Amino acid sequence: MIVLTRTDTTALADLGACIQAVRAAFHGYGTGRALGVARVHLDGLAGGVFHLTAGGIETDDGGTVGLKLNGRFPGEGGGQRVAGAILLSDATTGEPVALLDSMIVTRLRTAAVTAVAVEQLARPDASTALIVGAGRQARGQVDALLTTRRIKRLATFDLVPAQAEALAEYARSQGLDAGATDDVLTAAAGSDVVVTITPAREPILGADDVAPGALVVALGADGPGKQELDPALLARARVVVDILEQAAASGELQHALASGLLRAEDVHAELGQVVAGTRPGRTSADEIFVFDGTGTALQDIAAAQLLVDEARKRGAGVEIALDR
Repeated sequence: MIVLTRTDTTALADLGACIQAVRAAFHGYGTGRALGVARVHLDGLAGGVFHLTAGGIETDDGGTVGLKLNGRFPGEGGGQRVAGAILLSDATTGEPVALLDSMIVTRLRTAAVTAVAVEQLARPDASTALIVGAGRQARGQVDALLTTRRIKRLATFDLVPAQAEALAEYARSQGLDAGATDDVLTAAAGSDVVVTITPAREPILGADDVAPGALVVALGADGPGKQELDPALLARARVVVDILEQAAASGELQHALASGLLRAEDVHAELGQVVAGTRPGRTSADEIFVFDGTGTALQDIAAAQLLVDEARKRGAGVEIALDR
């Protein structure tokens, strides 16, 4: 079994390759090649919470089963401290094959799913974007938007203005026309793509706060009670989720279902169905889409396996034997 530290995974990270791997994982799920997905939330001590995701992916030469355990605890200034690990096993033999720090994997796969969602659901002429939330995941979202080769102008917003400006400065360094805003609603109304990635528990955007034809990529609601969008916005939009059962329990969909404004059968598609072509994506320029991304084990496994394969090519990491 190979062990990869955060330093190892940082050196091995490749967003472009991860986007391909995550797209393939969703395609596999959409065509029935996933071995299952599951998610469990557990309370920790000192105000913390643990998220456990597990799942499996079948491949042409076998398959991988993996689980990720992440702990989130209150940090200074209202932030969060996050730490965790991922264990991968061979789906054919059951043997553990890798143990790695989860932070870079989580950043990579979250950025990758945004790129896939924009690729599948945004208007072909989308050129403006807004990122709401400038925390540890935000730079990955800038990188993801850049890979789509569509977005030319970017606005950033955060409750801490200095963080929004720092994110805009990073985006400018990557070649985007970017600036921070203190008016999130005006910025949202003028954006073709809106990415929300915050720990919010109350709606940031309402039904009338995005323009016709917009895509909202909602990534912050990944646990019970978390919320970034008013249920009326989901009711107005075509809703695509990563995994329907997960979204109903812990995504934006949980609130839309509880309000009675949406039923599970009203959800347009899972992302894997759109990627696989078994459900349509965008069919008109005026459709509003909401992608409800709760974060799945499929993404974690795809990104982690990519890092493990690259580590073995480069001779990185440490090999250990658990059965000694």
